[in-house]
Amino acid sequence: LAPLYKMLQTLYAKSWIVVSHRMNGRDLGNGNTFFQTAGSFAVNYPLGVTIGHNEEWSETVQKISAGMDSIPLKGLSYDLVSDYLPAYMYPDLNLTSIRANYLGNRDFPQYEVFEFAKDGLDRRYSPPAQKRISEIEFFFSIINGQLNLEIEYSRNMYSSSAIRQLGNEYIKTAQEMIAYVEKQVNPQKTLRPLSLIKETVKPGSLSEKVVVITGGGRGIGRTIALEMAKEDAQIAIISRTKSELAETALEVQKIGGKVMYLAADISDYNAVQDAVDQVISRFGKIDILVNNAAITKMEPFVDAQDDEWKRIVEVNLFGTFNLCHLVVPHFLQQKSGKIINIGSDSSFIGYPLMTAYSASKHAIIGLTKSLAEELKTHNIQVNSICPAFVDTDMAPRAFRKNAMPPEKVAQLVIFLASDKSDCITGEAIKIFGKQDMYWFGSQQIPVVKAVLNK
Repeated sequence: LAPLYKMLQTLYAKSWIVVSHRMNGRDLGNGNTFFQTAGSFAVNYPLGVTIGHNEEWSETVQKISAGMDSIPLKGLSYDLVSDYLPAYMYPDLNLTSIRANYLGNRDFPQYEVFEFAKDGLDRRYSPPAQKRISEIEFFFSIINGQLNLEIEYSRNMYSSSAIRQLGNEYIKTAQEMIAYVEKQVNPQKTLRPLSLIKETVKPGSLSEKVVVITGGGRGIGRTIALEMAKEDAQIAIISRTKSELAETALEVQKIGGKVMYLAADISDYNAVQDAVDQVISRFGKIDILVNNAAITKMEPFVDAQDDEWKRIVEVNLFGTFNLCHLVVPHFLQQKSGKIINIGSDSSFIGYPLMTAYSASKHAIIGLTKSLAEELKTHNIQVNSICPAFVDTDMAPRAFRKNAMPPEKVAQLVIFLASDKSDCITGEAIKIFGKQDMYWFGSQQIPVVKAVLNK
């Protein structure tokens, strides 16, 4: 922690430095433990320390140590009184600039018969809608006798180059402290330059993959674009509305993603041809195609106009055909590719008042299965995802209460786009959440209602 405090003092030319801390709780000192917990849990608290410009390292360490010892109950006090404090006073509910997380010793016992998995050991699980509480987080751990530092950050606020510079500054400051300590132990020793930096960047599951997403300006398509960008995919979004595309592209750029957008009507073969050519020109390839764009209209069949009916089929079915027909040759050439067609529960259910939409979405399943069989020997997988109502503007307001968040659809898209699904093709995966699979399904069963009422 001393190099962290000193680095911040130097970078920002401030003497008063505040860092939030996340540590394992329960130990109150003097052999006492917090009796209400079965094991350790995360304790969060801020610690401010005044750092002199040229003070000795030993003085900095003593200040930090004394500061931690002075916090009541070693930080557990914040959790104990949190229920009685107004929300603005509790540190875990406020966005802090920098937080230090000490994860302890992460050495694993060695056994001849089995070994412990190391991946995701300290991964923290949280709901998708939970907001980040720290802009930058330093994770410290001891692995095989070495100090390991990982930095996580908000890509909405910082670029990767800025975080890399921060990490390098920390290592530089840590080297200065180590040199100071070695000099105190052996003043006559000639210090050699320390070689401590080993940078590793964890790639996303779609790293170096180029994705084309239709209907990427809003709704499910927009969410898919954002979630795929978080997995390091390079994104190309296509739809008719340029302003919506620009907004999505800006959001992708804010999280550090590479993106291009193209305004085109996917039912126009020539317009799609031009868009695909531009993607190839920009990124050099296409690895994943997500056919998401679709339109609908609810009306009695006898009132349907033939041009409106055709338009729905042209966008939903022929738009998907156009993209597949123009992208598949590139997949064949590179001997790999993923196609994910977004169907619907209307791909299986003939809902009234939705004849054109249902017909087009039923056809998507047929196209998916047939194309999957034709391309499977070329290492190309074709699958469809068929969600019920999703919480977007396309869903009727009456059905929004039980509708799924679009992130749930995006997560399944990412799985099918990753190498984890290489052996899955020709599938139409239903995703309903808590919704009925049919108009009169689980929520209408009297017996279930009677049991629940009891």
